Amino acid sequence: MIKRIKESKVGYTFVPTEFQIENNPHYLRFIQNPKTDYRSLSAEEIQALKNNNNYSSDWSQVLVSDEFNAEFIRNSKFYGLVRIGKISEVYLQHKRLTLQVGIYNSTIVSSDIGDFCAVHDVKYMSYYIIENDVILHNISEIQCTDVARFGKGIVKDGEAEKDRIWLEVGNETGNRAVLMFPGILTADVYLWSKYRGDQRLLDKFKSFTQVAGDERRGAYGVIGEQSVIKGVSFLMNSIVGPGCYIKGANKIKNVYLDSTLDAPINVGEGVELVNGIMGKGSKAFYGVKAVRFVLGQNSALKYGARLINSVLGENSTISCCEVLNSLLFPNHEQHHNNSFLIASTCFGQSNLAAGATIGSNHNSRINDGEIVAGRGFWPGLSVTLKHHSKFASFTIIVKGNYPSELNVPFPFTLVSNNTDSSKLVLRPAYWFNYNMYALERNSWKFGSRDKRADKIQPFEYEYLAPDTALEIVNAVAYLENLGKQYGIVDDNINIEGKNDIENYSRGVQINKVGLAISTYKEQVVLYLAKALLAVHKEKGSEGWRNLLVPNPTLGSWINLGSQLMPEYKVKAMLEDVKKGKINSWTELHLRYAAIGADYAQDKLQNALACAHHLGLFRSTDPETLLELLTSAVAVCSKNVDNIYSSREKDFSQSFRKITCETEAEFLAVFGRIEDNSFVNESRENLHLFAQEIKSLSAELQLLKI
Repeated sequence: MIKRIKESKVGYTFVPTEFQIENNPHYLRFIQNPKTDYRSLSAEEIQALKNNNNYSSDWSQVLVSDEFNAEFIRNSKFYGLVRIGKISEVYLQHKRLTLQVGIYNSTIVSSDIGDFCAVHDVKYMSYYIIENDVILHNISEIQCTDVARFGKGIVKDGEAEKDRIWLEVGNETGNRAVLMFPGILTADVYLWSKYRGDQRLLDKFKSFTQVAGDERRGAYGVIGEQSVIKGVSFLMNSIVGPGCYIKGANKIKNVYLDSTLDAPINVGEGVELVNGIMGKGSKAFYGVKAVRFVLGQNSALKYGARLINSVLGENSTISCCEVLNSLLFPNHEQHHNNSFLIASTCFGQSNLAAGATIGSNHNSRINDGEIVAGRGFWPGLSVTLKHHSKFASFTIIVKGNYPSELNVPFPFTLVSNNTDSSKLVLRPAYWFNYNMYALERNSWKFGSRDKRADKIQPFEYEYLAPDTALEIVNAVAYLENLGKQYGIVDDNINIEGKNDIENYSRGVQINKVGLAISTYKEQVVLYLAKALLAVHKEKGSEGWRNLLVPNPTLGSWINLGSQLMPEYKVKAMLEDVKKGKINSWTELHLRYAAIGADYAQDKLQNALACAHHLGLFRSTDPETLLELLTSAVAVCSKNVDNIYSSREKDFSQSFRKITCETEAEFLAVFGRIEDNSFVNESRENLHLFAQEIKSLSAELQLLKI
């Protein structure tokens, strides 16, 4: 509804009287900007402002700093209490844009403008604090209301619970919904969305968010120092952190842009952001649409991507495609216009190919399905999956329309839909034997791309880690039991009829079972050796000797936003939340960091338990460990050979050369395997690993004596 008000009311009706603190509509504003060295305009300055075609409903309410020059304010209107910082004859330059400091062709309602700001052609700005050295150019509207939440999942004084904005991740029912707050981590979202049966815990998380958000009305929007905003249509109820660059966005409403000078946020042309959080160093440009979202640190949305009711973890990129109601752990990659992801939780280091439609088809009458995938989830071209499905870590899926729910418990597996035999076909441990180059590079590239400004959590990028090692232990037992039940023919297991892997009666074929089991066990040997070396580097020999117990416990682990934690530590942490020993998100994050400090030793305990459970050593005496370390070097060498062979075919296979007329052309375009930096680096790493094992073995020899 449009209503008529008097000019004397413009700029003075921000906070309703009943919600004002100490009867002061500017109470929170003065806390946000405590600067007091403003003065009233002189009669000469007022006249100069009028001569420059400026207008105010009450010039006594326009306050300025001592360093003020009315010459640099032109063709502008001021309503309510307006406070202006230093203005002098200087220019601000950003890239190729150079603008004179001052206020030009703008309408300012009850706002603070910092020192040396260039405000040009801002059609309307109300209830905002602009910090120092900010460029605002060609903006249609900047507004803030007294109930602005700035992207936080809170309600303000006098609001109803229904006004709270929830982020509905994991599925479309809203029954895993969480609340947003600045600094939110994927780990926080996972805990909140996962432990739905514990209402006391959920209430604590809700209170953490509400208390941290400030329910008082009247906070102003903020545009941080050194920010540049130009060509923007609409900015409302948002916090823009320092150093942020926004160019050509259509709409930004109720968003917290957690930009810093060291990790600035970039928002580009055609972007629409509503109800969300953008983490430090994140980017959104070229027609992106994001609604009810969290974008983690150093992550990017681009080229028309749609992110709705979803969390995209740190160091991730989504381009072109559509993602709905999903929780995506760090290092997620999705780059193709025709891929679609919905109602899914992916545990990081995932990559969705073109045409992949993950969860788009429901196997029930309502939209209550879910998909959960471990680290390294890789559905290939035009893969279609159904709810409910679950995949172990590093599952790669061959192109195809998979007609029923899947539960793939074997890590590092190739899944294919064999239409000739009308069977689901699995090849466990596929990555190690046939795609080692991609597996090793996956760990390397994500580690090298970790550009988080705040590394609160230590992320795990290695493919051999507690989560995958435990999956290997379970996979070996599962395969051995299936072998006893169905028999092994030509190293394959054929399961006829209904089974626990696919909800379909066509049957499942598991290939290369013996090779898979032996490969799994080899990799656990390597995992143990690497874990032992890591503790040795960190703690010395005393750091691992006390961990060498005869019967190590095989405990469960949890992936919390790419930080792996023993389950018993997670449970203890959540109990402390419920008991009031952890009372805020900040304190919870400190616990993440504290658990992470012990990761190397916890990881070694897991490695010892997995190796012992698989029967890879009889005891933890030095002689047995020496044998294991020697074997680990051989496994590492085999992996390096597989890295070479899985990449070498791209250079030697005849069809790779058919687009080139000469060998010289091929070499110029595609190069030589001998010059591949990653292959060469893997060999160097093998040499270094062998030297480290040799040094550790020498210590064990002394113990043996």
